[in-house]
Amino acid sequence: MRHTSRILCCLIFSLVVLWNSFAFGNKSSTKNLPWTQAEIQRLSQHPYWLRLLHFPAHTPMVGEWRSEIQSTSFFLDPDGEVNPAAELRKTLEALFSPVESTPDAHAQCRFIARFHWLKTKLDFAEITLPNVRCSRFEQWLDLQQVDSLSLIFVSAFMGNPASMYGHALLRLNYREDYKGRNLLAPTFSYGAVVDPEDSSIAYLFKGLSGGYLGKYADQQFYNFHHEYGETELRDLWEYELNLNREQQRRVIFHAWELLAGKVKFPYYFLTDNCVFRLTDLLDHAWDETRFNSSWVPWRITLDAFLRLKEMKNRGEPLVKRIRLIPSRQRRLEIRMLQLPDRERLWVGKLIAEPEVSKKPAFQDLPETTQARIVDAAVEYYGYRLAENKDEDLRSQKFDLLRLRSRLPIIEQPKDEDFGLSPPTEGTPAVQIRLGSFYNPHSGNSLELGFRSSYHDLLGRPDGHLPNTHLETLSARFRLRKNGAELNMLEFFNLRTFDVNLPDLPQTSGISWQTRFALEQRDLSCSSCRVLRFNVGWGKAMLWDNNILLFGLLDTFAQAGVSDKKQYALGVAPVLGSRISDGGEWRVSAEAKFPQTVTGTEVAESDWRVEGQWTLSRRWDVRMSWRRIAGEEFGMLLNYYW
Repeated sequence: MRHTSRILCCLIFSLVVLWNSFAFGNKSSTKNLPWTQAEIQRLSQHPYWLRLLHFPAHTPMVGEWRSEIQSTSFFLDPDGEVNPAAELRKTLEALFSPVESTPDAHAQCRFIARFHWLKTKLDFAEITLPNVRCSRFEQWLDLQQVDSLSLIFVSAFMGNPASMYGHALLRLNYREDYKGRNLLAPTFSYGAVVDPEDSSIAYLFKGLSGGYLGKYADQQFYNFHHEYGETELRDLWEYELNLNREQQRRVIFHAWELLAGKVKFPYYFLTDNCVFRLTDLLDHAWDETRFNSSWVPWRITLDAFLRLKEMKNRGEPLVKRIRLIPSRQRRLEIRMLQLPDRERLWVGKLIAEPEVSKKPAFQDLPETTQARIVDAAVEYYGYRLAENKDEDLRSQKFDLLRLRSRLPIIEQPKDEDFGLSPPTEGTPAVQIRLGSFYNPHSGNSLELGFRSSYHDLLGRPDGHLPNTHLETLSARFRLRKNGAELNMLEFFNLRTFDVNLPDLPQTSGISWQTRFALEQRDLSCSSCRVLRFNVGWGKAMLWDNNILLFGLLDTFAQAGVSDKKQYALGVAPVLGSRISDGGEWRVSAEAKFPQTVTGTEVAESDWRVEGQWTLSRRWDVRMSWRRIAGEEFGMLLNYYW
């Protein structure tokens, strides 16, 4: 009996030891640490510790609760990605470990954010910390010279599917008098690690399905400004943040951990993308989550900046200042608009005939006038060279620079003088619509509609890429006396019109459009549905700065999904225009003339006119008329959120 009792006691003791080992990942003793396992366990559940390890805020419904980080080297404990208590204990042991031959490999340097946060939560006085100098971190950043942080909105770029909704950067701003502050400031980006051999289809599929990993990168701001502003001709909007020094350092320290550790995450174009990861990094300024506290089916750059604009920090607006960093194209447009009519004509002459600068008529102009004309011409050649590395253009620009060097320095236009509204002054991305329609064939109907994103040609232009139309995942339902029906399910509708710049030659490119939707075949049959895909190319021009004119040659393919099966392939010339007052109202008119190449004949023409009146940033009213084998009139009220 006594022997049995001893065996039972030993068994219970062994189970207790095994339980503690499992609960805390305890593969080594904690006798050298002055904190109990209970204290470590409690601190390991602190929201900020979990955020430093990038554990999701909520336990998943399926699978194991684990860190989002895909790089095992980020964790000191073998079970650190699933056991925050084990990782905390290993971190504490590493922080107090002796310094070896490479100080930068010490935990105080590798995990500088963990170290500084733990010092605010635990009393380190009972154990002597080794003195470690983190020379790599000091070379990377002079922390004392950082004055503020800015989240930067990079405007949309239609040449890349991943950039059509804009991009985001996070910049560390130096003091005004330090190292030229803006161009040399360290700047963070986040993007997918892409295989250069992937085709466009593979790129799109992997990006949507999580086939790529993503990582943070940092460069001096000059490199991003050159890539986006000078080469891709994208405006950048700086949102300087009102963070105190401690909040700034929290963000900077964790950014260093992710950069130095070359940490990678899953990457999804729609959700786990650049704006999600940069706002997630910015969230480290606070104990609580502010940006990404709830799940959403997609994350758009504009939505994050709209939320940023509304946020408070210590009772004050989080955004301290908004500033435009204009693209090369924007600088050229504004410079031309600021010139008197006579000087604009001279710019055109100088571009068309460079030798005009040697003629008396030009040389008799005041030198300040010559300087303004030459500055505009230099901007023009820089704009052309961004897309066309022609040696003749390069030579002509060089000749103008030599001429400019002999002319006086003049005051340049300031960014604040450009009169442009930032993205956060425009309409939000999601649209909800309520409308009433009349069709002589099918009678009256009520329409309910939803658009997930982003902007249409008649929408308020503030903060959006001009002369573009980008809508994804739109649905419209019609309610009639005899029931409800899905009138249209549009998967995507993209249009971009590359127009000429005022008074400047050879500045327009190719315009294009593409669309894929399930929709009504025409207005003569309310129950007939077709799947329709089209893509087309053409040219566009801007007349008098407010009238857009365009002509495209569209190709289309459609297949019937109703009882009357049908298919058609063909081409369709498209002519259209959009007129705007530059502010409250816009009107568009468009005519399409389909020509069937094979399959069932389609309607010979498709005419439509639509007008829009802006009521406020979130509301507008529209009226529409369309004729395609039938006729329809409508009035709609749109709300944006």
